[in-house]
Amino acid sequence: MKAVIFDTECLLCNRFIRLLLRLDKEGKLKFASPSSDFAAAEILRGIDFSKTIVFYSDGSVFLKSKAIKEILKEVSAFGFLIFCLNRLPASTQDWLYDLAASNRYFFGRKQSCAINSKSPSEQQIKSRLLS
Repeated sequence: MKAVIFDTECLLCNRFIRLLLRLDKEGKLKFASPSSDFAAAEILRGIDFSKTIVFYSDGSVFLKSKAIKEILKEVSAFGFLIFCLNRLPASTQDWLYDLAASNRYFFGRKQSCAINSKSPSEQQIKSRLLS
């Protein structure tokens, strides 16, 4: 199973999830909120979900920039971006991720979870949501 655990109140995060829905034509990815039962699983225990996106892929857990790169590889997208990022040291990649993550609410904040909406893209998320 492949799952993305993301901040459901963050507009930047929600836009990224919408992009993934468009790119993941095969429906390989599932999604979960940090408060879900899936996020509370033993393998994910101890992760501070307020500081990172998490990608769970068949028993492996990826955080921060590594999670973003693995997610994009999974949906075969933005190969050039991944190529460029791989030229940077991992510490620099995570620094850039931390910079974006620490300012993510600059783009806005949802007062309620995006997956409760009635819009078609939100219904797509809901249909692939892990509890």
